[in-house]
Amino acid sequence: MDAVAGSHHAGNVDLAAQIASVPEHIRGYGHVKEAHLHEAKAREATLLAQWRNPLRLVQVS
Repeated sequence: MDAVAGSHHAGNVDLAAQIASVPEHIRGYGHVKEAHLHEAKAREATLLAQWRNPLRLVQVS
């Protein structure tokens, strides 16, 4: 979240909100929570890759 917090603007608010909501998808107990955690971490990695992609700024414009 530190990377997101310092570099958001009107063009990437939706992506920032998606990244911030990742922890909300970690639910359950035991093996269910473990599965949700793995899914959430994968989703987070995908979203952060989009965030760091310099071409994203060109595509938004």
